[in-house]
Amino acid sequence: MIRFALNKNGPIALDIGSNSIKMLQFTQGNGNIRLAAADKVQCKFDMGDDPQKSKEFIVDSIKEMLRRGAFNGTKVVSCLPNSSIKIKSIRLDPTESENIEGLLKDELAERFEFDPAKDEVRYITAGKVYHGSEMKNEVIFFATDRTTIENHIAIIEEAGLTPEAIDS
Repeated sequence: MIRFALNKNGPIALDIGSNSIKMLQFTQGNGNIRLAAADKVQCKFDMGDDPQKSKEFIVDSIKEMLRRGAFNGTKVVSCLPNSSIKIKSIRLDPTESENIEGLLKDELAERFEFDPAKDEVRYITAGKVYHGSEMKNEVIFFATDRTTIENHIAIIEEAGLTPEAIDS
């Protein structure tokens, strides 16, 4: 019997940090996952000093890594910088946990300076915890403004990549 190896490349992982830009890609075949490509570019200046210069450097660096590396495809999963994300954790009564969306628009938006009209807000329920003698649900909220996301996507697309997901 002849067996053909079915190779499947995952999306390119992209991390645009303040000191470097990193890319890697895994491939799967024959039941194994292996690193197919990886590259890194060090930033030689403070990325926050000049936004236009930073954008050009990031786009050029991504294009260069794509040219010299063994990356396949254009699909990319990227992450936003930590500095652009607000993270808040609260403990809710079980009855409040059933209406997180309602709380988000009212109390939480004001309490944690989220604006549901301008910010993208996501949350995860981390689980049940004791708060004194009471059982509460721990909920972690992540928020960033839409402009940050739009600018991040614009950089990715200008570099010739197709955003599949953005992580925080």
